[in-house]
Amino acid sequence: MFVDLDPGDVTEGPLVRALVLTAAPLLVQNVVQVGQQLVDLLFLGRFSAAAVSGVALATPLVGLLIVASVAGMVGAQVLVAQHVGGDEPAAARRLGLAALLAAGVLAVGIGTAGTALARPVLRALLALQPGVAGGGGTDQVLRFATDYVAVYGVGLLGVTLADTLEGVYLGWGDSRAALYMNVAAVGLNALLDPLLIFGYGPIPQLGAGGAAAATVVGYTVGSLCLGVVLVARGRHGGVIRVPRGGPVDGTPDRWPTVGDVRAILSTGLPIGGREALRQTFRLAMVALAYVAGGPAALAAYLVGARVATVAFVPANGLQQAAQSVGGQNVGADRLDRARRTTWIGAGLIAATLALVGVGQWLVPGPIVRAVAPELAPDAVAYAVEYLRILAYGYPALGALYLFESGFNAADRTRVTAVTTLLQYGAVRVPIAAAGVLALGGDATVVFWAVTASNVAAAVGLGAYYRASVVGGMLRRASRSAGSAGD
Repeated sequence: MFVDLDPGDVTEGPLVRALVLTAAPLLVQNVVQVGQQLVDLLFLGRFSAAAVSGVALATPLVGLLIVASVAGMVGAQVLVAQHVGGDEPAAARRLGLAALLAAGVLAVGIGTAGTALARPVLRALLALQPGVAGGGGTDQVLRFATDYVAVYGVGLLGVTLADTLEGVYLGWGDSRAALYMNVAAVGLNALLDPLLIFGYGPIPQLGAGGAAAATVVGYTVGSLCLGVVLVARGRHGGVIRVPRGGPVDGTPDRWPTVGDVRAILSTGLPIGGREALRQTFRLAMVALAYVAGGPAALAAYLVGARVATVAFVPANGLQQAAQSVGGQNVGADRLDRARRTTWIGAGLIAATLALVGVGQWLVPGPIVRAVAPELAPDAVAYAVEYLRILAYGYPALGALYLFESGFNAADRTRVTAVTTLLQYGAVRVPIAAAGVLALGGDATVVFWAVTASNVAAAVGLGAYYRASVVGGMLRRASRSAGSAGD
């Protein structure tokens, strides 16, 4: 069904072909992941409106928990891709193992802290709307949100290791393995969702906690176990290898060094930090939506965010493909190809998401009713408006993802962290806060702030990417990748 690409295809063949063939399994993978999120929402929407609001409140906190997962996955993908492109397979395998070790330690620490802090943080957020905090409905929302975060925190290690191993495969240009891992995870998640949310026989009714448990078990038992099986079967000669002594590929077989772990963290943590910033600002946006429109706006915010993941299907898939293709070309010192990878990808994704946005703008009502039929009329009205407002910014959002991939492939991951700080801290949150707190606007002000920040970030980052390439960014990245494999 999908065609395997050798490193030579990536660094020598037609770029559009390399991008499309690398992205194709990732697009299917993202469709599968979106399906998982929509399945969660479908079952939670039929369980109770309070469960939907609770997960909306919990989602930014869960985003903070997956910092370890993001850091491990991106660190592995970028550095492994550079060394595969530079024809240094032993270094690539060693760095893949280093990524798993580093991400695992981060996951244990972050998961423990997140589980302990979840309830007081969530309670503080719900106390922001005078006259609502303390009511029975709010107590339910708090309970569902706390359960969701706590279960995810307990299972964070398995999710993180699965995502990091996926990043290792992507670094080798093997998007098919990543697809297989995600299909296994989401398939198991979908089977467990109704059983754990509603309860069945001896299985207790867990509500929102059941949705989190289904996700954790899916990724730990499905994705991670399948990934380990693929490693054991020697795919690509083993994308990671536990040292056993003796030379491998003509180089010493050794454990990762402190320098290897530092390199993974230096590349991955800025993206993890960016995700932490993004989710912290999203907490502020959730709070502002709640202040402006109460539980109805909170539920609409989740519906809009989950439906918007449809746009992330091509954007995420092409971003991951561009990071692998661009990273391998940087490692092979094919700098013009690395540059054109970013611009070709940005054009493709902007055109694709323009079409997606038109479709979403035309039929938002049926979409909302399909994914969350139990929402109250005021929540439905907010959700419909949010979907239409989001659609205007979809092309810019797609281009933003590809410009980020260009910097990530050049190991300039700190740039995307700064971009997120400006996108959220200088545009999105200030516009939303001014509109709601100073001008007394409703939740649609929060929704417009999201789209405005996406457009501003895309224009600014695109201009900076062009200037950075002219200034020699890719040339410096290629030299750095060559010296790191010594």
